[in-house]
Amino acid sequence: NYHFTTKGNTKITLDDNLLRINGALTELPFGIYTAPQIFTVNRNTYITVTETQEKKVYVIKKDGTILNGFPVFGSSKALLTGTKKSVLLSVIGQDNEVVLIQF
Repeated sequence: NYHFTTKGNTKITLDDNLLRINGALTELPFGIYTAPQIFTVNRNTYITVTETQEKKVYVIKKDGTILNGFPVFGSSKALLTGTKKSVLLSVIGQDNEVVLIQF
């Protein structure tokens, strides 16, 4: 599996479990991942990927570090939005379930 995505000056590749953000390597656990998505919320850039077999959602900072408390349970691609004080992650959990996490 190979994915490539860009947004502004942020370039991301995901080759199996090797995530590169502007060339900096972050090694994720082995698995099958969705294509990386880039979100800018409150002037911060976040990258999300979902491991589809274990149903784990990762939120990664632009510097390649996985946010504290992640991964979390989720079975779909994640969506990030924000308010002035926090970031909201929404993802499908199990059947007919939406998971909303504030951080």
